[in-house]
Amino acid sequence: MARNLKYQLNYCVNSNFKEKIDKYSLKTNGGTGNSKIYSYSDRQNLLDFTCNFANYMKQEHPEIKMARDIKTEHIQSFLSSKANNCTQNTLKQYVSKVNKMEKLINATYNTDLKFNVSCPKAFTESSRTQQMSQEHYNKLINNMREGNGRNGLMMAKEFGLRVSEVVNMKQKDIDLNKGVVRVIGGKGGRNREVPINTSSQRNLAEKLYNSVTSANERIVPIKEDSVNQSLNRAMDRLNIKNEYKDSGIHSARKLYAQNEYDRLRAEGMEIKEALGQVSENLGHSRERGEDKDLINIDMFRIFIKNE
Repeated sequence: MARNLKYQLNYCVNSNFKEKIDKYSLKTNGGTGNSKIYSYSDRQNLLDFTCNFANYMKQEHPEIKMARDIKTEHIQSFLSSKANNCTQNTLKQYVSKVNKMEKLINATYNTDLKFNVSCPKAFTESSRTQQMSQEHYNKLINNMREGNGRNGLMMAKEFGLRVSEVVNMKQKDIDLNKGVVRVIGGKGGRNREVPINTSSQRNLAEKLYNSVTSANERIVPIKEDSVNQSLNRAMDRLNIKNEYKDSGIHSARKLYAQNEYDRLRAEGMEIKEALGQVSENLGHSRERGEDKDLINIDMFRIFIKNE
């Protein structure tokens, strides 16, 4: 009895995952690597995507039982269904994953599928592209009273945390001895360690660690909306809210990315390596630091001007 479509697609991903193999070395030695997956984050992203696609197919095209029977029109209708709720950047990432899925299916089942899809135009655009300026950050910190909202803003700016990661961080996640802040169960369920490199990061990490009394106590024990509401009120008081629209804490996360990139470049790190490191610190794969669309949305916009 044939396995269902979701199982087949998951099998394609898992059977092409090559743990601890350097894809760049493989290419140097003449290997292709086109159908292979080399990082846990890329593997998880593809599993999430294929699961999403399989659920769509089960709902809209239940007659398709085998991966080899997927056609371009199925993929295109899936992408079109996402255009109502996704940004243009997300749709472009979906197209990239479609291309990878094609290679995975062909490599796993010895087929010759060709998904000639086009990226649809999104009906919504991201409002998270605005990076907070250092000047506005300083004004906000001076304007906000001591407490959860202010701590949340500082955590996003100093460690590049998402608001969901801010409100879930516990005392035990701050490792002052190792010099890292651990993010447990970030976006996509992924864990990461953000290094404590600067004196301002160190000072904040020590302050937050000492602000609670037990290992499992949350540093910012409020809801995500409450963190952004606190920031919005401070922005209103300073008459700068219109400059950030709905970006909220995310704009401070982008300021972290810019500052960290500038710091790495000042230390002599090459552009590609610096982008990869910043991407990794933010909870993406190192390879996604090469994606300029992702950089503009989730990282920062002005680094090219600084080169």
